[in-house]
Order: sequence, then C-alpha cells, then structure tokens
Amino acid sequence: MTPPLPGDILSEILAYFQDPHHVHNDKQTLYSCANVSKSWCDIAVRYLWSDTINFISCPKAILTLLSFLPNESKELLIRNGVSIIKNRFHHPPPLFDYPTFCRTLTISHVGHFWNPEEESDLIEHDYKLHLIRQELYKLFVSKSPRIRRLTFLTHSIHLTHFPGASSCLSPLVEFVCDTNLSLDVFYGMAQICKHLKKLIIKQYHDDNQALSKLIKSQTNLRHVEIDTEVERDFDDDYSCSNIGHALKSVARSIRHLSLGGSSSCILMYTMEYYVNLRSLRLFHCGNDADEMMEALSCENFPNLGILEVDYEAPTFLSLTKFVLNNGTNLEEISLYCLIPSSPGNSTLFNMTVALKCKKLEFFSSFFTDPEFRDLREILINCSHLRCLYIRTANTKLNGDILLDVLQQYAPSQLSRLCVGGEWEFTTKRLKKFLECMWKKDGRQITIYHHYENIIDEEKEDAFEFSEEQGNLIKAYQMSSCDLDLVGLKEAFSCGWNPFYYDFSKY
Repeated sequence: MTPPLPGDILSEILAYFQDPHHVHNDKQTLYSCANVSKSWCDIAVRYLWSDTINFISCPKAILTLLSFLPNESKELLIRNGVSIIKNRFHHPPPLFDYPTFCRTLTISHVGHFWNPEEESDLIEHDYKLHLIRQELYKLFVSKSPRIRRLTFLTHSIHLTHFPGASSCLSPLVEFVCDTNLSLDVFYGMAQICKHLKKLIIKQYHDDNQALSKLIKSQTNLRHVEIDTEVERDFDDDYSCSNIGHALKSVARSIRHLSLGGSSSCILMYTMEYYVNLRSLRLFHCGNDADEMMEALSCENFPNLGILEVDYEAPTFLSLTKFVLNNGTNLEEISLYCLIPSSPGNSTLFNMTVALKCKKLEFFSSFFTDPEFRDLREILINCSHLRCLYIRTANTKLNGDILLDVLQQYAPSQLSRLCVGGEWEFTTKRLKKFLECMWKKDGRQITIYHHYENIIDEEKEDAFEFSEEQGNLIKAYQMSSCDLDLVGLKEAFSCGWNPFYYDFSKY
C-alpha cells in the first residue's frame, strides 16, 4: 500500500488550487479532494471555506452558515419574519466550524437562494436580505481569527462596527473597494488596518477624503490598482487632490501600479516619488493614454521591470520616449492594446527596445516591416527573450519570412511564440521550422495563435491556422494553438507578473 502523503505536503498541494491570484484556482478539484479520505477532507475543507466566493451564492452553504449564528441573531431574524431560520435550530451540528476558516471575505449579495416572488412586499424582502447579510458578515468577523483579503463594494454593511473587527481585520493585507463607501467605513478601516500590501479601487467616482486617510495610514503599501470612472480634464487636479497626495505620501513603498479608466487619479507631477516602481500597467485609459505616457516618459523609474498597456494605446513615439528613459531593467513589455495611431512608428519603437532592453524576457508588439529587420535586432540583442507575441498592424505579413528570421536568430531561451493579426504561412515552411527547432536544435518552442479580433472588434477577417497547420502544431506541442486574450495572458505570463499572480511573493 502506498503510504499517505504527509499533512504539510498535502496542504501545500491543495493550497495551489485555492490561490485567488493564480490561474489554476479550482474549487471543483478541492471538492473532489474532500471526498478522498478523512485526512484529505480535513485539509480540503479549510481551503474551500477560506474564500467566501466559493460558497456565498450556494443555498446549502448559506443555510449551513445560518446554523452557526448566535441565538440573539437567530431570534432577530425570526422576529423579522425570516422563516428559513426556524428549521435550523434542530439540525445536527456541522462537522466543521466553517466560519473560522474564512481568510478571504467578499461583501456581496447572499440572497440568491431566496426567491423574491415569495414576498409580496419588495421593500420588506430587501430588508430581510439586508438582515441576513448583516448577521452573516457579523458571524465571519466574530469567528474568523484573521481576514487576509477583503472585497467591500456594498454600502449597507458597517463591518468595522462589528464585535471582533479589530482583531479580525488588523492582519488584512489586501483590500478591494470603491470610493462610494461611506466616510465612516474608511475611517474605521484606517484605525484598524495598518499593514495593507495591496489596494484595489474598483470604481473611482470621487476624491474620498476618508480613503486618503486609509492610504496615508499604511506602513508598507506595495501594490495599487485604480480603475477611474470620473470624467475630468487631464490637468484638473481638484478631483484627485486628496487621494493623489495620499498616494504620494506612500509612493516610495509602492512596487506595482495599475491605472485604468477614462483618466487617472494619480497626480502626474508626483510620479517622481515612485522611485521603487517595478511594474506599471495602463488600461482603458481612453484619450488620456498618450498624455499619461508622455508625462511618464519624463520620469525615471530605475527598478521598473514590467510595462503593460491594455486596450487604448498611446502613440509609438511616446512609448519610444518612455523606453529610452526606462528600458534598462525592463524584463517584460506587453502591448495588449488596440493598434496605436501611426503604426509605422512601431519599427522605431522595436528598434529602441532592441537597443535599450537587454534584460527583456517577454515582448509583445506590433510589426510592420515585411523583412522583420527590427525583429532580427531584438532577437540578436535580447538574449534572455523567452516569450514573443508578434502582431500585425493593418497589413498582411509573410509568415514564412518570420520563421526564417526566427530560425536564424532566436535566442536559446525562446520557448513560446504567438502570432496575431493577418498572416500568410505555408504548411511546408511551418513544418520545416518545427522540425528544425524541435529535432535539430532540441528546442521545444510552442506556437500559439491569438484571436486578434477579441481586442480589435473592427477586424472581421482574423488570421487562423489552417486545419492542417493546426494539427501540425498540436502534433509537436500537444496543446491547442488558439488562444483568446485571457488564455494568452495565462499561457504567456511569466511567473513573477504581479497582475496575474500573488503579490505577496514580492
């Protein structure tokens, strides 16, 4: 008989399936593991119930949680006509003390199991749901020894007022919120939570002064993501003065910064204080994208390793200026954006990358030169390149020439290649390339195709490998050769990318 796995090793394995920042987060696997044996169940259940997102919309899970409510909470619900609680008094006790396992708490709707049609008075129905949510979250705060991650996007729950909030929330390291939360909530959090490492502002509506107080109270804030919705002119500092200056006060500790929306609440003239920035992401920045990049290109970020641009794109000229000033330590440049204006300037940008970015490991860019002379320079000068995503810009390129350049100049570490846009490949040349790279050089290079129209909806005729070519690729790499944007990021992201993996590794 095979000896059982030691508990600490099994715990490490199962933790892999419950990392909320990992692409392999898989609660179904955890459910299966819980049915293997008692020892497996003891560990798997702790991970399953560690994150409320796994069960908060499940009727059976909610009913189980209601059985843990103290008598005063149960009586409160019964007095207010919540009939589902009455039958929970005489049920046998659950096998585990589930609320104590909670480490990731998402304040969201828990009323999916209750049909609104059962209540003729919708106001009364909403009130009862509010009471259920209130008592359940009060339960988590009172029973969980520590919450590590909190998503707080509802305005009706005053979490910091609950008994046990101080001890439960003081170890918090990740906080997801929006600026519509009341001043009282943010002031309460500022008193309790001093050790946040990651702050995500999902919807930036206004310059919340209490949120700025929470930011200023942090001692080691390392990761900030802001999705801005407020409409303002780029130079209008009024709508972001409080939060902008609060972020300035902790800027030296911030390593990872993600800015999105129609405008940024970061004060651009304060970017000189972000001297320890290791990754920068711009997404959905609309008309501000180019102005933001122009402002950023004037600053020096000596430790910057990752630059990512999603959706709206700044011009290649502003990107070139940025790389000239900050390219020395860049290990990843990811342009997941729409085709920038003046795509012909991509050659200048790519040549600049080849000149400045000697440490580059991942590169995603547009190419317009039919001879791929800029790509050749990148392959020659960037000897650490592992992943390459080559995109066309409104012109069809010859894939056979691309394969020739890769076969001659690809560095030994290059193992992943993706093409997107409009291409022409011959099956004969593709087969020769794969045979050469796999058999002669012993290099297992994996080829992907990205559905370019996922991020460029105006492109109707996206390139696809033929069935014969697709089968050829699969024969070598034993996996699908087609990826959407999410799949591309999962397949291509290096293990240290903070926007897709756990920030705590830093």
